[in-house]
Amino acid sequence: MQVNKKQKIALIVIIVLVVVLAAVYFITSKKKQQIVIQEQQDQQEQQKKRALDNAPIVVRGQNLDIVNSVPPTKTVVEQQGLEGQSRMFVERFGTFTSDSDLSTIEDLYRYMSLSMKKWVKETYLPELKEKFELGEFYRIRTIAPAINIESENATDAIVIASCQRTEVNNERQEEKYLQDIRLEYKKINDFWYVEAAYWQDKR
Repeated sequence: MQVNKKQKIALIVIIVLVVVLAAVYFITSKKKQQIVIQEQQDQQEQQKKRALDNAPIVVRGQNLDIVNSVPPTKTVVEQQGLEGQSRMFVERFGTFTSDSDLSTIEDLYRYMSLSMKKWVKETYLPELKEKFELGEFYRIRTIAPAINIESENATDAIVIASCQRTEVNNERQEEKYLQDIRLEYKKINDFWYVEAAYWQDKR
């Protein structure tokens, strides 16, 4: 009887130890899993941030105020140059659809002066949204195969981009035409910020 009692106690102790060890293992594994998930999320956020920092643009402005956001890295700017930056600006600015929320244009604030950003936020985007609220489908796509740097000095530059544009209306009718856009730049801290942009007549 004594032996059986001791065996039962030993068995109970063993069971308790197994349960405790299993619980510790479970908790430890859970924490490790949470750490791995958190690290993956952090990496994804960093990748998104880097992609946004390197993203490319819209529109017009008046006097150049203090620049409103962090410009792209120097390496990106050097790779793109004024010609590449202008092409990205024009193609992003001139391409959108009524089905979108125009976030592609808002993503380009980093390339604008404060006055230009103000004009885009308070005038340009509201006009587009008001047009789209009519419920009719609209899409326009722009490519800029030809970029001409008309003038450039230490602080200012003027670029003319020759664009091919394609519009699709609510009846899905397509219209193709050529249209130039004049870009005015101001250089601050070694980066060209778009101070103004003006579409020319269609042809």
